[in-house]
Amino acid sequence: MWCYGFRRLGGPHELEELERRRRPKLKLESICVNDGTVVLHVRNLGYECDHGFLNIRLVELLEKPAEQKHLLGLVTTTKRSNTLASYKVPEPSAEETREITLQPKNKLRKGHIYKLVISTQHKTYDYSFTINDSGNVILTCPD
Repeated sequence: MWCYGFRRLGGPHELEELERRRRPKLKLESICVNDGTVVLHVRNLGYECDHGFLNIRLVELLEKPAEQKHLLGLVTTTKRSNTLASYKVPEPSAEETREITLQPKNKLRKGHIYKLVISTQHKTYDYSFTINDSGNVILTCPD
């Protein structure tokens, strides 16, 4: 197909490859919890990036929402989660796997549900996980 400017674009498979390279696609390779630290292995399946950042947050989902009062009790909000750790790192280059270590404020407890939120410029990835009795991480509903 010929486009404005006489630049030739290929068939659908070439257009899909161009779109894949244009935006990063992250894959969470593994999550390990050791002695209060959380170690992530994140892989970039997309394009080469030289200026983007990953914003990573570890959130504990509360079993019962807690109400908080602000401005002399006039405004009430409902707190459904508690941020345990937040981290900002440069995006990994194409086909690179990066190891990221998070130091949460509180030690992760067995049986509680946690959410890992990884944000880029283009997309947000979130993974819910829990820790079983033997200390292994189990993804409950990957998105």
